[in-house]
Amino acid sequence: FKKPINISIGGKFIKSIFFIKYLVLIFTLAMIFYLFFPKFLNYEKKINYIENLLQKNYNINLISHTKVSYNIFPSPRINIKDSIINFDKNNTNSTVKKLQLVLNFSNIYNNDDLKLKKIVFKESKINLNIDRFQHFIKYIFDLNNYIYVQNSKILLKNYKEDIIILDNIKFNNRNKKNLVLKSKLMGNKFFIKFFQKKEKYNLVLLSPNLGIKVNFEFDEDSKYENFSGLAKIKILDNNLKFEFD
Repeated sequence: FKKPINISIGGKFIKSIFFIKYLVLIFTLAMIFYLFFPKFLNYEKKINYIENLLQKNYNINLISHTKVSYNIFPSPRINIKDSIINFDKNNTNSTVKKLQLVLNFSNIYNNDDLKLKKIVFKESKINLNIDRFQHFIKYIFDLNNYIYVQNSKILLKNYKEDIIILDNIKFNNRNKKNLVLKSKLMGNKFFIKFFQKKEKYNLVLLSPNLGIKVNFEFDEDSKYENFSGLAKIKILDNNLKFEFD
C-alpha cells in the first residue's frame, strides 16, 4: 500500500513558497520605485545646491552647463552636460562634456545633504597654465574625495598657447600613495606617476615608445610651493642627473 500524502503539510509548504515570492516581488517593486522616482525630479531647480556640493567636496566651480539629469544606470548619479568648470584657484576654465556625480545608494533622497561616492569626467578638456601645474598636483594629492577622469585631454598652456597636449587620459585618485595617469603624447603611450617611496615622494614621466623617462625625487622636507630634490633624466641612451630647488 502507498503511504498517504499529508495534504496539510503540503499545503503549508506551497503557501510558504507563494509568501516568499510575494515578498521578493514587493521588495523588487519597492527598489525599482526607490531608484527610478528621482528621475522625475527637476534637478535644474537644484543647480545652486549642486554647485555648492561641487565647491564644498571638490573645490570645483561650476560656471555653466546645458542640462542636468538623473540616471539609474550603471548606478544612481546626477549627469551634468556640456559644463564649464574651474579647478580650485586655477584661473583657466576647463570643459566637460559629461560630468557625473555618483551618489551614495542610501542617500539619494537626502536633498539637504547628498553624499557623493565620486565624480567622473568624461570627454573633458582640462586646461592648465604651466605655472599652475605644481599647484594642480597639490590639489589632486590633497583631495579627500574620489575623482575619475576618462577619455579626456589635458592641455598645458603658456598663457594662451598650448605647449603639451595629453590625449586619452585615464586617471583616478583611489590610491593616493601611487597615483598613475595614463595618456598618449603625440600618439605614443605616456604615463605620469606620483608615489611615495620610503620617506620621499617621486614624480615620474615615462614614454617607453619615445625612450623618455624623467624621475623627480623630492627631498623629505620639500613643499609643493617650493620643490627641491634630484632629477634623473633618460632620453634614449643619454642620461642626465642634477639637483633642483
